[in-house]
Formats: sequence, structure tokens, C-alpha cells
Amino acid sequence: IAKPEMVDFEQYISTPIGKPVSETAKPNEDGSFSLAQAEVDINYLFEVLEKEYGLYDYYGEEAFLKAKEAALTACKSADNLNANSLYQIIYQELGFIVDNHF
Repeated sequence: IAKPEMVDFEQYISTPIGKPVSETAKPNEDGSFSLAQAEVDINYLFEVLEKEYGLYDYYGEEAFLKAKEAALTACKSADNLNANSLYQIIYQELGFIVDNHF
């Protein structure tokens, strides 16, 4: 019995949006985020949702764009941005999604 030929699957693997993330948004040493760091995360999240989320078309691009703009505005007015506050902002703005998988 001959061994099966190994296939290099890495050629088929990429980031969800098909390009590498050029800028990462790691928190500062105290756990806080700058506005620019939060914007990178929010923009990346909504780009991935557009490309990969199965119900994106169901809810419509307008709903996601409105949520993205609201999240960015909330970040601009936040006193202290950290992982918890960013989570709360995103959670609130994506509250229109009713999906047990999400």
C-alpha cells in the first residue's frame, strides 16, 4: 500500500479578509487602548463581519455600517478605553443581531 501524497494546504489559508493585518492593536501596559488602537480593532471586526458573517446580507450592510459608526463615535466619547469598555461598546452596537451562534 502506497502512502498518500502530502498536500501543502497553506497555499489555501489566509486571513479572513484575504490579506494580512498590517497593524495590530495591542493594549498599552496598563490595559488601556488609545482611540487609534480601538479604531483598528473596530474596523477589522466589521471588515471580517462583512466578508465572513453568514447573516451579514440578512441584516443588511446599512445596519452594520450604522453599528460601526456608532461604535467609533462611542469610542471617541469614552473616558477610558480598555478591553472591557471596548467589549461593551461592540456588544451594545451589535445588539440588533439575534443569532445563537454569534
